[in-house]
Amino acid sequence: MLLRRRETICITAMPKSGSTLLMEAMMRCSGYYPYRLSDTLLLDQNFMESRLIDSRSFKSISTTHTRATKVNLERMRTYHIRPVVLVRDIFDVAVSMRDHIHRESIWNPTFSPDPAFLDMTAERQLDAVIDFLLFNRPLPDQF
Repeated sequence: MLLRRRETICITAMPKSGSTLLMEAMMRCSGYYPYRLSDTLLLDQNFMESRLIDSRSFKSISTTHTRATKVNLERMRTYHIRPVVLVRDIFDVAVSMRDHIHRESIWNPTFSPDPAFLDMTAERQLDAVIDFLLFNRPLPDQF
């Protein structure tokens, strides 16, 4: 039989929503340990079952950019995960995502455009980010 689950705090949010800042503050207040519940840094939209099992023996806190897929919801029920859902204005998220791509990296868990994205106008870049984040539309082949 698996160990009884210790408390787990799972902060789920859109990228660039302040989830890392919230996690750091909650870790300092709670004494919980940071532990990634998703699969990898570049594909963190799904809970990884082996990581859920591993985290059963200690108090953990995690940030994820999960989606409410059938598999994720089932794993949350199975492992008694109650998420803290962090909400931020979607338009602020879009601007932050575009800025992140320019300042930090074109590769991120939710939106990794073709390098030609950097040659687009700022307006077209925001349109592409909004289309992808809000409507889950793939980027067009031709920019």
